[in-house]
Amino acid sequence: MSLRLILSVEALEPRLSGIGRYNWALASRVANIAGVDEVRFWRGGHCIADPAALLDAGRGPPRA
Repeated sequence: MSLRLILSVEALEPRLSGIGRYNWALASRVANIAGVDEVRFWRGGHCIADPAALLDAGRGPPRA
């Protein structure tokens, strides 16, 4: 049996909260689970390609 999964990543923000950390753990590991053939990430009403980019979105150049 193959599993196709859509995972909401609405909780992923540059500063991870408790639920954000749990959401990131799922997002970063779920594709490695046996039987999971496809994972899509849902945010803001559409699928996104890379949830890791959400964590980098708040990082700008270092402050002097």
